[in-house]
Amino acid sequence: MNDKKDFVISKKCLQEYIGTDRDVVVPEGVEKIGGSAFSYDARLNSVSVPGSVTKLDEWTFNGCDALKSVVLHDGTLSIGDYAFKECISLEEIIIPESVKSIGVGAFMDSLSLIIHAPSGSYAERFAKENGIPCEAI
Repeated sequence: MNDKKDFVISKKCLQEYIGTDRDVVVPEGVEKIGGSAFSYDARLNSVSVPGSVTKLDEWTFNGCDALKSVVLHDGTLSIGDYAFKECISLEEIIIPESVKSIGVGAFMDSLSLIIHAPSGSYAERFAKENGIPCEAI
């Protein structure tokens, strides 16, 4: 489990991850993950984002080569442009019904990705429109 000292948080925005854990649980109460907060973290294997986080900004996880799994919990509303760009190992992301916006290039170069989303959800439609495999949850 991560310690709060592993995160730079200001005004409920996670601005940077400075820890060394491979499996990260974003602290409850964070409302936004700022742009490039995790970018190019080569250690990162999995991330769980609580429902208190409504927005992932642009480039949030860009270039996290080892990132394989992401869980977004109900409450997240939007995924910013290029949020998971060049996450070449990303295999799965769970996107809840609450997500209503996914930015341009959000999963660019994430070639092994399968999106898990509720049937009929925005995320399922996004996956189909962008040629990304999707499994209903």
